[in-house]
Amino acid sequence: MLYNKFGDVMPIYKIADIITDIKPKFRYFESIAEDYLYTGNEPVQIKISIREDYIRKRAEKNTHLTLGNLESIFLADSFNKKILKYNAIFLHSSAILFKGKAYLFSADSGVGKSTHTRLWIKKFGAENVQIINDDKPIIRFIDNDWYVYGSPFDGGTGINKNIRAKLGGIIFLERAEDNSIEVLDKSRIFSRIYKNTIKFSLDDEYAGYMLNTADKLIKENYFYLLKCNMNIDAAEICEKFLTDRR
Repeated sequence: MLYNKFGDVMPIYKIADIITDIKPKFRYFESIAEDYLYTGNEPVQIKISIREDYIRKRAEKNTHLTLGNLESIFLADSFNKKILKYNAIFLHSSAILFKGKAYLFSADSGVGKSTHTRLWIKKFGAENVQIINDDKPIIRFIDNDWYVYGSPFDGGTGINKNIRAKLGGIIFLERAEDNSIEVLDKSRIFSRIYKNTIKFSLDDEYAGYMLNTADKLIKENYFYLLKCNMNIDAAEICEKFLTDRR
Protein backbone atom coordinates (compact mmCIF):
# COMPACT_ATOMS: atom_id res chain seq x y z
CA MET A 1 0.00 0.00 0.00
CA LEU A 2 1.34 3.43 -0.94
CA TYR A 3 1.20 6.54 1.24
CA ASN A 4 1.71 10.21 0.44
CA LYS A 5 3.86 12.62 2.44
CA PHE A 6 0.91 13.35 4.73
CA GLY A 7 0.73 9.69 5.78
CA ASP A 8 -2.50 9.09 3.84
CA VAL A 9 -3.17 6.12 1.57
CA MET A 10 -2.48 7.12 -2.05
CA PRO A 11 -5.77 7.26 -3.97
CA ILE A 12 -6.43 6.08 -7.51
CA TYR A 13 -8.70 8.02 -9.84
CA LYS A 14 -10.93 7.13 -12.77
CA ILE A 15 -11.12 10.07 -15.15
CA ALA A 16 -12.69 9.66 -18.60
CA ASP A 17 -12.79 5.90 -17.91
CA ILE A 18 -9.00 5.93 -17.64
CA ILE A 19 -7.52 4.51 -14.43
CA THR A 20 -5.07 7.14 -13.26
CA ASP A 21 -2.48 7.13 -10.49
CA ILE A 22 -1.90 10.77 -9.56
CA LYS A 23 0.52 11.53 -6.76
CA PRO A 24 -0.01 15.17 -5.71
CA LYS A 25 2.46 16.89 -3.43
CA PHE A 26 -0.18 19.29 -2.10
CA ARG A 27 -3.69 18.64 -0.82
CA TYR A 28 -5.51 20.91 -3.25
CA PHE A 29 -5.84 18.30 -6.00
CA GLU A 30 -7.24 15.70 -3.62
CA SER A 31 -9.90 18.21 -2.53
CA ILE A 32 -11.14 18.79 -6.09
CA ALA A 33 -10.91 15.19 -7.29
CA GLU A 34 -12.94 13.34 -4.67
CA ASP A 35 -15.74 12.53 -7.12
CA TYR A 36 -13.24 10.72 -9.34
CA LEU A 37 -11.86 8.31 -6.74
CA TYR A 38 -11.68 4.70 -7.90
CA THR A 39 -11.74 1.59 -5.71
CA GLY A 40 -11.96 -1.15 -8.32
CA ASN A 41 -9.37 -3.67 -9.49
CA GLU A 42 -8.60 -2.48 -13.04
CA PRO A 43 -4.90 -1.87 -13.70
CA VAL A 44 -3.52 1.66 -13.69
CA GLN A 45 -3.17 3.08 -17.21
CA ILE A 46 -1.63 6.48 -16.49
CA LYS A 47 0.79 7.59 -13.79
CA ILE A 48 1.40 11.27 -13.08
CA SER A 49 3.60 13.05 -10.58
CA ILE A 50 5.09 16.54 -10.69
CA ARG A 51 8.33 17.23 -8.83
CA GLU A 52 7.86 19.51 -5.83
CA ASP A 53 11.00 21.49 -6.59
CA TYR A 54 9.68 22.19 -10.09
CA ILE A 55 6.37 23.45 -8.68
CA ARG A 56 8.10 25.70 -6.15
CA LYS A 57 10.43 27.08 -8.81
CA ARG A 58 7.55 27.95 -11.12
CA ALA A 59 5.67 29.48 -8.19
CA GLU A 60 8.31 32.20 -8.00
CA LYS A 61 6.91 33.66 -11.24
CA ASN A 62 3.27 32.83 -10.48
CA THR A 63 2.78 34.43 -7.11
CA HIS A 64 -0.96 34.86 -7.70
CA LEU A 65 -1.39 31.07 -7.49
CA THR A 66 -1.07 28.77 -4.52
CA LEU A 67 1.29 25.80 -4.79
CA GLY A 68 -1.73 23.51 -4.96
CA ASN A 69 -3.36 25.52 -7.74
CA LEU A 70 -0.14 25.52 -9.71
CA GLU A 71 0.36 21.80 -9.24
CA SER A 72 -3.17 21.16 -10.49
CA ILE A 73 -2.40 23.09 -13.69
CA PHE A 74 0.71 20.96 -14.31
CA LEU A 75 -1.21 17.77 -13.51
CA ALA A 76 -3.86 18.78 -16.04
CA ASP A 77 -1.21 19.40 -18.71
CA SER A 78 0.35 15.99 -18.09
CA PHE A 79 -2.98 14.18 -17.94
CA ASN A 80 -4.31 15.81 -21.11
CA LYS A 81 -1.15 14.79 -22.92
CA LYS A 82 -1.12 11.16 -21.78
CA ILE A 83 -4.79 10.50 -22.54
CA LEU A 84 -4.08 10.99 -26.23
CA LYS A 85 -2.88 7.37 -26.29
CA TYR A 86 -6.42 6.37 -25.35
CA ASN A 87 -8.29 8.07 -28.22
CA ALA A 88 -9.08 11.02 -25.97
CA ILE A 89 -8.54 14.73 -26.32
CA PHE A 90 -9.45 17.74 -24.20
CA LEU A 91 -11.02 20.84 -25.68
CA HIS A 92 -10.94 24.22 -23.97
CA SER A 93 -14.68 24.74 -23.80
CA SER A 94 -17.79 24.75 -21.66
CA ALA A 95 -19.68 21.47 -22.00
CA ILE A 96 -23.35 20.95 -21.18
CA LEU A 97 -25.61 17.93 -20.91
CA PHE A 98 -28.94 18.58 -22.65
CA LYS A 99 -31.59 16.00 -23.56
CA GLY A 100 -29.12 13.16 -23.07
CA LYS A 101 -26.39 14.57 -25.30
CA ALA A 102 -23.27 16.60 -24.58
CA TYR A 103 -22.62 19.86 -26.42
CA LEU A 104 -19.33 21.72 -26.22
CA PHE A 105 -19.06 25.48 -26.68
CA SER A 106 -15.53 26.61 -27.49
CA ALA A 107 -14.20 30.11 -28.06
CA ASP A 108 -11.24 32.38 -27.60
CA SER A 109 -10.85 33.79 -24.11
CA GLY A 110 -13.24 36.64 -23.48
CA VAL A 111 -15.78 35.68 -26.13
CA GLY A 112 -18.17 34.28 -23.54
CA LYS A 113 -18.45 30.49 -23.71
CA SER A 114 -19.36 30.22 -20.01
CA THR A 115 -21.80 33.10 -20.35
CA HIS A 116 -23.45 31.31 -23.27
CA THR A 117 -23.91 28.02 -21.43
CA ARG A 118 -25.50 29.93 -18.57
CA LEU A 119 -27.97 31.36 -21.07
CA TRP A 120 -29.01 27.76 -21.76
CA ILE A 121 -29.66 27.22 -18.06
CA LYS A 122 -31.66 30.45 -17.91
CA LYS A 123 -33.67 29.58 -21.02
CA PHE A 124 -34.29 25.86 -20.51
CA GLY A 125 -33.93 25.48 -16.74
CA ALA A 126 -31.31 23.99 -14.43
CA GLU A 127 -33.35 20.78 -14.32
CA ASN A 128 -32.76 20.34 -18.07
CA VAL A 129 -29.23 21.67 -18.51
CA GLN A 130 -26.18 20.54 -16.55
CA ILE A 131 -22.68 21.89 -17.01
CA ILE A 132 -20.35 18.90 -17.36
CA ASN A 133 -17.17 20.92 -17.21
CA ASP A 134 -16.71 24.66 -17.62
CA ASP A 135 -13.16 24.69 -18.96
CA LYS A 136 -11.53 21.37 -19.87
CA PRO A 137 -14.03 18.61 -20.77
CA ILE A 138 -12.60 15.49 -22.35
CA ILE A 139 -13.78 13.92 -25.60
CA ARG A 140 -13.04 10.22 -26.05
CA PHE A 141 -13.77 7.54 -28.63
CA ILE A 142 -14.71 4.48 -26.59
CA ASP A 143 -17.26 1.68 -26.88
CA ASN A 144 -17.47 2.47 -30.60
CA ASP A 145 -18.81 5.98 -30.05
CA TRP A 146 -17.74 9.49 -29.04
CA TYR A 147 -18.33 10.54 -25.44
CA VAL A 148 -17.78 13.70 -23.43
CA TYR A 149 -16.51 13.44 -19.85
CA GLY A 150 -16.20 15.74 -16.93
CA SER A 151 -12.82 15.96 -15.23
CA PRO A 152 -11.48 17.59 -12.06
CA PHE A 153 -9.46 19.91 -14.29
CA ASP A 154 -11.92 22.78 -14.63
CA GLY A 155 -9.64 25.81 -14.80
CA GLY A 156 -10.36 26.67 -11.20
CA THR A 157 -14.06 27.32 -11.78
CA GLY A 158 -15.10 24.41 -9.56
CA ILE A 159 -17.77 23.51 -12.11
CA ASN A 160 -17.46 19.89 -13.18
CA LYS A 161 -19.36 16.64 -12.85
CA ASN A 162 -18.05 13.09 -13.06
CA ILE A 163 -20.40 11.97 -15.80
CA ARG A 164 -20.16 10.91 -19.40
CA ALA A 165 -22.58 11.50 -22.25
CA LYS A 166 -22.61 10.90 -25.98
CA LEU A 167 -21.27 13.81 -27.99
CA GLY A 168 -24.05 15.77 -29.67
CA GLY A 169 -21.97 18.46 -31.31
CA ILE A 170 -19.18 20.99 -30.94
CA ILE A 171 -20.03 24.64 -31.37
CA PHE A 172 -17.43 27.37 -31.87
CA LEU A 173 -18.51 30.83 -30.79
CA GLU A 174 -17.79 34.21 -32.28
CA ARG A 175 -19.14 37.55 -31.09
CA ALA A 176 -21.65 39.27 -33.39
CA GLU A 177 -24.47 41.80 -33.12
CA ASP A 178 -26.98 39.32 -34.53
CA ASN A 179 -27.36 35.62 -33.84
CA SER A 180 -26.80 33.03 -36.55
CA ILE A 181 -25.53 29.46 -36.73
CA GLU A 182 -24.13 27.33 -39.53
CA VAL A 183 -22.51 23.96 -40.06
CA LEU A 184 -18.76 24.33 -40.37
CA ASP A 185 -17.02 22.94 -43.40
CA LYS A 186 -14.63 20.14 -42.38
CA SER A 187 -11.65 22.07 -43.76
CA ARG A 188 -12.28 24.89 -41.27
CA ILE A 189 -12.28 22.79 -38.12
CA PHE A 190 -8.79 21.54 -37.33
CA SER A 191 -7.27 24.97 -36.74
CA ARG A 192 -10.04 25.74 -34.25
CA ILE A 193 -9.48 22.49 -32.38
CA TYR A 194 -5.73 22.94 -32.33
CA LYS A 195 -6.07 26.45 -30.93
CA ASN A 196 -8.08 25.07 -28.02
CA THR A 197 -6.25 21.90 -27.08
CA ILE A 198 -2.80 20.89 -25.87
CA LYS A 199 0.12 21.93 -28.11
CA PHE A 200 3.18 19.91 -29.12
CA SER A 201 6.38 20.26 -31.04
CA LEU A 202 6.32 18.23 -34.23
CA ASP A 203 8.90 15.76 -32.92
CA ASP A 204 6.89 14.91 -29.81
CA GLU A 205 5.54 11.34 -29.95
CA TYR A 206 2.18 12.55 -28.64
CA ALA A 207 1.74 14.90 -31.61
CA GLY A 208 0.88 11.90 -33.76
CA TYR A 209 -1.76 10.71 -31.32
CA MET A 210 -3.27 14.19 -31.22
CA LEU A 211 -3.41 14.46 -35.01
CA ASN A 212 -4.99 11.03 -35.39
CA THR A 213 -7.59 11.64 -32.70
CA ALA A 214 -8.47 15.09 -34.02
CA ASP A 215 -8.74 13.77 -37.57
CA LYS A 216 -11.12 10.98 -36.51
CA LEU A 217 -13.14 13.40 -34.38
CA ILE A 218 -13.57 15.77 -37.31
CA LYS A 219 -14.55 13.05 -39.78
CA GLU A 220 -17.17 11.47 -37.53
CA ASN A 221 -18.92 14.46 -35.92
CA TYR A 222 -20.71 17.71 -36.62
CA PHE A 223 -19.22 21.10 -35.89
CA TYR A 224 -20.96 24.44 -35.90
CA LEU A 225 -20.16 28.14 -35.89
CA LEU A 226 -22.45 30.24 -33.73
CA LYS A 227 -22.13 33.97 -34.24
CA CYS A 228 -23.88 35.44 -31.27
CA ASN A 229 -24.51 38.23 -28.83
CA MET A 230 -25.10 37.60 -25.14
CA ASN A 231 -28.89 37.77 -25.33
CA ILE A 232 -30.94 34.74 -24.41
CA ASP A 233 -32.09 34.49 -28.04
CA ALA A 234 -28.63 33.10 -28.85
CA ALA A 235 -29.34 29.97 -26.81
CA GLU A 236 -32.81 29.60 -28.30
CA ILE A 237 -31.58 29.88 -31.90
CA CYS A 238 -28.71 27.48 -31.25
CA GLU A 239 -30.93 24.89 -29.52
CA LYS A 240 -33.50 24.96 -32.31
CA PHE A 241 -30.84 24.48 -34.99
CA LEU A 242 -29.25 21.57 -33.14
CA THR A 243 -32.58 19.93 -32.31
CA ASP A 244 -33.75 20.13 -35.92
CA ARG A 245 -30.60 18.24 -36.97
CA ARG A 246 -30.96 15.39 -34.46
